[in-house]
Amino acid sequence: MDHLLCCPALVEEQIYLKQVINSRLSYWNIPYSTLPFMSREHGLRSKWKSAARESLALEDVSSSRLDILTNAFWKANQTKPFISTRDFLESLSKVLDNRKVSPFSNLLPRPDLLSLLIQEFSLQTHGLTDSLHSSPLFADWNSLSPTDVSFGAKLWMEPKNLQGSNIFFFHGPNDKINTHGLLEVLAESLATNLPTRFVCLIPRQALLPSHFLELAVLHDGIPLFGFHADEKCRSNGSMSLILAANKESLQVDTVNWERFVNRLHEWCTSDLISIPELTDAFFEKGSVSRILHVLSQNILKRLFSTLHH
Repeated sequence: MDHLLCCPALVEEQIYLKQVINSRLSYWNIPYSTLPFMSREHGLRSKWKSAARESLALEDVSSSRLDILTNAFWKANQTKPFISTRDFLESLSKVLDNRKVSPFSNLLPRPDLLSLLIQEFSLQTHGLTDSLHSSPLFADWNSLSPTDVSFGAKLWMEPKNLQGSNIFFFHGPNDKINTHGLLEVLAESLATNLPTRFVCLIPRQALLPSHFLELAVLHDGIPLFGFHADEKCRSNGSMSLILAANKESLQVDTVNWERFVNRLHEWCTSDLISIPELTDAFFEKGSVSRILHVLSQNILKRLFSTLHH
């Protein structure tokens, strides 16, 4: 029953139910029925925001990020009978202290690009991020830091923690991440019968490890982080959108390549996006599993001979 009252798919029915209840209460002249009702969530989150602004140094934390943080803390702790403001402030303070050692410094990619990728590749999880950089567009997210668990993160301890999920990874041009090491760990995580898929947006690499396929190149200067023309919104280096998936994933969640390419070009109509010819050719032939197998063997001669057959 609780799920029916908060399920996003039933939002119209939920609104109608509230309207009917309010109408009945008003008709029966129930005392105080016209006063606005404040949910427990709304009341607590408002209190947390005010306390955080008064007690903590939030110069680098935007209002929207603070809202995301209070929402995440609520979701992670809502089953508790009592959630103290002190607990929220202590958890947030630890997250803020972690900024000094955090490898993340880039803004998140634009929400419209993330939504596109989530829809076209059936992505569920935002991988390898933290409380200050996780996107609320994903159903869940994982982190290497225990301090993020209070805000809903799942701890990523070993490669098998990633198996059975469709995960998005973002590593910006200024982030201090070992790209090759990350991709090697992801490739290791594909050794499972559980449907597993990784879509990564990373600085372009001269050579990708086995199992990875470059879907698109987002060239230097593309408005990746915002809609304005200023430098903060533009990428200061070329980025690659890459895919790694096992055959079970491709059977369960197919990729509509033509629709994805069309939507990507609609997202950015300039010449700052390009699609590798080999990738386009193999997807058009409907042989995704074949190219992934070829790339897993990392045999270039076989790749080119397959293309011409």
